Amino acid sequence: MLVSVVMPSYNHQRYVAEAMASVYAQTYRPIEFVIIDDGSTDGSYEVIRRVVAETPAPSGITARAHVRENRGAHATINEGVALARGRYVAIINSDDAYTPDRIERCVAAARQQGSRLVFTYVEPIDMEGRPLDEGHRWRRWYSEAQRLERDAVPGIGFVLLTHNIAVSTGNFVFRRDLFDEVGGFEDYRYVHDLDFLLKSVELEEPVLIRETLYRYRRHGANTINVPFEHVDAELKRVFDRYLRSIRARPPRNVKAPAFGDRSPSMDAAFGHARWLDTGM
Repeated sequence: MLVSVVMPSYNHQRYVAEAMASVYAQTYRPIEFVIIDDGSTDGSYEVIRRVVAETPAPSGITARAHVRENRGAHATINEGVALARGRYVAIINSDDAYTPDRIERCVAAARQQGSRLVFTYVEPIDMEGRPLDEGHRWRRWYSEAQRLERDAVPGIGFVLLTHNIAVSTGNFVFRRDLFDEVGGFEDYRYVHDLDFLLKSVELEEPVLIRETLYRYRRHGANTINVPFEHVDAELKRVFDRYLRSIRARPPRNVKAPAFGDRSPSMDAAFGHARWLDTGM
């Protein structure tokens, strides 16, 4: 069964060859590798073109690269999925990396559990590829998200209302028909991943593999490093859409946060959306 890996690339000249190598190193076959450079200005596409030309893809993997003007991450991912032919689609950020067995493990979990969306724990790394220190602020935040997911809530949706435990679109492996049903990634600069997740959670419960199969790089150019006020308006829109949607129609996923559930975890989850003006 063909799996399509979509890589949106933007100004990651230093890291993009490593991201590509991690796709070439996958144990799963067959893979179609679709790369779209989103108008990089730092030479990223030259690196991509050189790797495609000079490093033949392993047997069972095909790679093709495209470049065009900058349109943003959400549009680039949507374009890549539109070009993809696989039943399952995996995303990888151009500054991150897969573990060698990531695709094989995620597809197996999806098929065994009948899921249309899978993601895994991530390993946060620094600019040099070293794991972040245990005391790093981001790692502490992520540990809290893992604790909530394991102990405190009935479904992943409750965690997503306070912590985006999936971390990034690069951690997504999904079936194409789920993407079509959700409607793709919306025009958000910072939170298109969270919006897609919450829309998916309304439909069904994702599978989370509690192993670190994705290497997520933390560096000064991460979009998550922008001041919170730049993200706040988008978060308001995303949570407001979710709350309005479940008020209009109960989620199809019985584990998703919904009105009428007055458990402590529900109160805590919706309490996190304290900045929202939902009109309710």
